[in-house]
Amino acid sequence: MVVDLFSGAGGLSLGFGMAGFTIVVAVDKDVNVGQTYSHNNPGVEFLPKQIERLDGDEILDIVADRGFGKVDVVIGGPPCQAFSCANRKSNGFNHPSSNGIWEFLRLIGEIRPRAFVMENVVGIRSLQKGEFMLRIVEQVKTLGYKQVENAVLRATHFGVPQHRRRNFLIGTLYDSCIELYWTARDSVTVGDAIGDLPPLPEGGGGAYETDYTTKPQTKYQKLMREGASKLFNHITAQSGRKDFRVVETFRLIPQGGTLNSVWETLPERLKERFHCVEKGIVHSNIYRRLCWNQPAPTIVHVRKAVLIHPIQHRLLSVREAARLQGFPDSFRFFGGVSEQYQQIADAVPPRVAYAVAKKLARYLQKKETSEVYPRNVHSL
Repeated sequence: MVVDLFSGAGGLSLGFGMAGFTIVVAVDKDVNVGQTYSHNNPGVEFLPKQIERLDGDEILDIVADRGFGKVDVVIGGPPCQAFSCANRKSNGFNHPSSNGIWEFLRLIGEIRPRAFVMENVVGIRSLQKGEFMLRIVEQVKTLGYKQVENAVLRATHFGVPQHRRRNFLIGTLYDSCIELYWTARDSVTVGDAIGDLPPLPEGGGGAYETDYTTKPQTKYQKLMREGASKLFNHITAQSGRKDFRVVETFRLIPQGGTLNSVWETLPERLKERFHCVEKGIVHSNIYRRLCWNQPAPTIVHVRKAVLIHPIQHRLLSVREAARLQGFPDSFRFFGGVSEQYQQIADAVPPRVAYAVAKKLARYLQKKETSEVYPRNVHSL
């Protein structure tokens, strides 16, 4: 069985559940996240708490009340702002969110699962020339985790239509290693992923619940529609309602282009909207139009980064962003549109989580006979 810390909307939980694990407890301080998580995981005890105010005994009491003996895996993605390349104002040691890493490890020591999985941005590997990661590994080993594996996984290798790279740190109580190697799958494109979704008005719009208007056209679209009779969250933040120059700017950006790439040819009246007037000051990743025939870039907050639909002059919808992360259409998001965008941006692609979970499940099953702790038959 599994405990999910810093659960967010539940990308890791979804992947581990698909792999056969039972998720018993999830923790996150965000109220909007809690509504999304609980709706999609009705059997999981969700704790809306700050991790600093949580101790391992509270988790273990819930586990015992549910009839489980031992926690198999603790999973989680502590806040990554401290280690993101986008964070230019603070290094990881000084950023307030970096404390989440140490709180996660504290709870690992108190809960003492057979294994743990910690997901984070790739930047954590090079922080302080690698010293920060060495400190993490040293701390994990003092807790009794003999094997610690660290790998960067690419979402495209797991059939996710997105160029997302994330660091996975996996620790186990055993002497033998878990091999973090997978055969890469064929890339899924943006068109493969969202080409069946209904068009939305120029500038955006949509609805929280509507009907499909076409049949799925690709294997990926069929997979995403499994179990869904309605189309949820196909809605965008509005663009251009107060200033139509936003949509005019969209029109001038080609597939694969950004505001930076068209800055030199942009009319002055459109440039006036921005605080900068020189190309060198324009952030290279904002106002990015996706390519129809390629995987998407990393899906961040759609409205803040201004991620534009490949052929329609509007932002990506919440559902489109969710598809590009690999969330099935049956998975519903709650809160305002901006909050939903954030939940998706912060999530681990479920198909990546599933691959990690399957490998970890096989590893733990092989170790059953030599395990120090009594095994609960309902754990996996």
